[in-house]
Amino acid sequence: MKFSCNTQALGEAVMNVSRAVSGKSALPALEGILIATDGDKIILSGYDLEIAIKTTVRATVAEEGCAVLSAKLFGEMIRKADSESITLNVDEKQAAVITAGNSKFSIMAIDANDYPELPAISDNRSIEIDCEMLKSMVEQTIFAVSTSETRPVHTGILFEIEDENLRLIAVDGYRLAIRNEKINNTGSMRFIIPAK
Repeated sequence: MKFSCNTQALGEAVMNVSRAVSGKSALPALEGILIATDGDKIILSGYDLEIAIKTTVRATVAEEGCAVLSAKLFGEMIRKADSESITLNVDEKQAAVITAGNSKFSIMAIDANDYPELPAISDNRSIEIDCEMLKSMVEQTIFAVSTSETRPVHTGILFEIEDENLRLIAVDGYRLAIRNEKINNTGSMRFIIPAK
């Protein structure tokens, strides 16, 4: 696998995906980011067996492939990069070389086959919500989410969508937080998203 892309765009993608990377795991691949090429872009995935984050970055792909790189080390290397463009080359022995301007880093990659399959979304229903509104709603309800694992259902925020109304509810047994907003939607859905 070999590609070049914008250093800042890759750094932002790695930072976002790292939120779903496991800190300590019996499976070393889960401590890394799965990087796969796809035409004129690369797909970065993070997964801790509970939460998965996937994002794409435009890139100039010279050689197709995929590999898993340590999220912590890869993120540090990108932060230390001193140029606008960064190149990643992973050979068949899983040796990865990252080049950016005068900086050159080497790291061993993990075979992508060791990375667990990300969960597939079976229902294709979706809604569009204004980002700032959603951020505000989460900030105003997340304080009431339980940190105790004794009742797992309380460790997340309940999203209730009914026609044009979005309601977020969080409870920990002592506190209750509810926030309502109008959205452009038809139909109804209910799901819990973990606070993490």
